[in-house]
Amino acid sequence: VEEGPLTVGPELVVEVRSPGETGPSVREKLRDFARVGVREAWVVSPEAETLQIVRLSPDHIETAATYAIERAEANREG
Repeated sequence: VEEGPLTVGPELVVEVRSPGETGPSVREKLRDFARVGVREAWVVSPEAETLQIVRLSPDHIETAATYAIERAEANREG
């Protein structure tokens, strides 16, 4: 078992934005993820109710898709 920081990044990271978190701070996180080899990030924005799929490489960050998050309402009978 190795101790210390990761030497290999995961292929996917899910980033949940905090209320009021700015776009520049999220982009900086995405650049950090790309530097350690992360290939894809899912950025969830609870405030905007969106999911953004982002492709990462050391020299490029590209939004592949953005989805609106629909709330599922439970149908309660009884």
